[in-house]
Amino acid sequence: TAPPVDASSSRGPDSNGWYNHGLTVGFSGSDGLSGVAGCSAPRSYAGPDSGSVTINGTCSDVAGNPSGASVSFKYDATPPDVEARPDRKPNAKGWYNREVRVSFVGTDATSGVESCAPAATYDGPDTKHVAVSGSCRDRAANVSGEARFQLKYDTTEPELAHLRRAKLRGRGILLRWASDDASTFVVVRRPGREGARSSTVYTGPEPRLVDREVTAGVEYRYTVTASDEAGNSTAKDLLVRSESSTRVTSAARPTPFSWSSSRATSWTISSRVCAAWAS
Repeated sequence: TAPPVDASSSRGPDSNGWYNHGLTVGFSGSDGLSGVAGCSAPRSYAGPDSGSVTINGTCSDVAGNPSGASVSFKYDATPPDVEARPDRKPNAKGWYNREVRVSFVGTDATSGVESCAPAATYDGPDTKHVAVSGSCRDRAANVSGEARFQLKYDTTEPELAHLRRAKLRGRGILLRWASDDASTFVVVRRPGREGARSSTVYTGPEPRLVDREVTAGVEYRYTVTASDEAGNSTAKDLLVRSESSTRVTSAARPTPFSWSSSRATSWTISSRVCAAWAS
């Protein structure tokens, strides 16, 4: 009669019936007649990952009767993969200007994902460099490294100060202003050019505007909008009345120089001089 054999692992599973690091399976037998001659040596297991692992072993009695036993278990020592996913993309310059929610999504090919860090919302403070991090855990209790979502965040409107009219040589209107944070300025004028109610007269990075297409005596409202890279903006208005010498319009433009009119004037003068001389 073959001896009964017992196969047992060196410890219990780590989580949900899964092992996540190495274990040893030992074999022992008993025989009431001839006695046990020997059993398979203990066998260690540390991978590969599998949802079904079987370790076999045998024992034999002195009479040469063999008998076997086995242990089956699930093994996963690999942490899950994790990805940080924002609820939307940043703007074209890579900035967020309102709160952003970042979720963490994991995948695990063997035991499956058990849980992930809850979604995190970032709503300040303003910064050029910040990371929102989270991890996931699989059913074998392996925990992933942290997935980091780097972002730039700014919800503060740029400062727009010292909007004023400045002196300008020649005709036109010169406006100046100051802003430390803005990267782009847009200036809209009312009334606009060529009879329009409004016209955009400047778009660019410089904190100044020279507007030479103005009419003498007309009051213009200039709206200066300053925008930063995050898309925040602020605007200010300035009323400016063009001076009579600002620009010569078509209605007040002098008569172009003419040789014919010049000659006629010279002839009249010469005639008077000659008459006076003759008398």
